[in-house]
Amino acid sequence: MLQSLVEALPSSTQQKKVKEYELCTRYIQPMFQSLFDSDEDSRMMFKWINTITFSNNNNHDHPTATKNRPDGCIENDRKTIGFIEVKTIDDAANHRKINADLYRLGIFGKTALSQYGLNNTFQVMAIGTNLRFYICQNVDGVCMMTELSNVRIPTSIDELLQLVPYFDLLYNVVEVIYINCYSKDNFSTTTITTTAAADADCSNITLEPKVIKAITNKTVDRSRYNCFYHPCH
Repeated sequence: MLQSLVEALPSSTQQKKVKEYELCTRYIQPMFQSLFDSDEDSRMMFKWINTITFSNNNNHDHPTATKNRPDGCIENDRKTIGFIEVKTIDDAANHRKINADLYRLGIFGKTALSQYGLNNTFQVMAIGTNLRFYICQNVDGVCMMTELSNVRIPTSIDELLQLVPYFDLLYNVVEVIYINCYSKDNFSTTTITTTAAADADCSNITLEPKVIKAITNKTVDRSRYNCFYHPCH
């Protein structure tokens, strides 16, 4: 990972604002490729994508989020286990945009649990070079999304030493992701598909996307306390 960062990062921090494309390709990609590409049997690969992730999605409960495109994903030929959303540092104070992306990550993770019969998926939200890691788990048919931790990646070689104190933290986060999401045992015996749920006259326990949309889209009040906010710099 360090070698990839040294090869990609500029020697000193630039003062010009970093746009999303540059943020993805120069700062985030070297770290994510090192952390999430796997040469094991699963052959998982991190990639930026510009296509609908769930092309065969027949779940009409999730028409909006699953027909949108995550910025990146971790997948192989059979399944997708991770999703990435990226925002520039200029959007850090826009709670509506940040929370909307967090909601999208949750829907992507939940849909992947159902579509691929998984027990765990993971999500990463990048706001500038501030990374937040989440894991989405199927617990007895209930989808639970938990924040693992957050870390800031360096913007130049000059800042590279600032990452050293966080190696243990980063190692623990990646270990949790690999144990739960990359494992061959990552399959669920309790996932209920939409068809099966209808046949059993039951519904998912989590809120439907249309309900969440009604809650979040009525007003845009940026003065309210945001419980998901993290300082970004």
